[in-house]
Amino acid sequence: MLCGGPSDVKPVDDEVKAILEAVKADLAAKTGVEGDFVIHGYRTQTVAGTNFFIKCSAAGKFVHARVFKPLPHTNQPATLHSVQHGQSITESSSLEYF
Repeated sequence: MLCGGPSDVKPVDDEVKAILEAVKADLAAKTGVEGDFVIHGYRTQTVAGTNFFIKCSAAGKFVHARVFKPLPHTNQPATLHSVQHGQSITESSSLEYF
């Protein structure tokens, strides 16, 4: 990992599950993908907080979600920053910075 660059892909854990749960409604609204999202892996990038790059799927459709979690002292919630979805995002798509 490069300093300031994204981490290697990590397995699902409780932290990323909570992050996705916090932005699930926004994710469904931005992508039009409804259902129970399943996380397939994620990467993190430390900035003035943490960017989470999450690969997930629902209803057979894959989505890459970039979620920003501010530093704890701000007392701000995680927010959905951007998404990648559509035919170009598949199970085999590499999870990269976007």
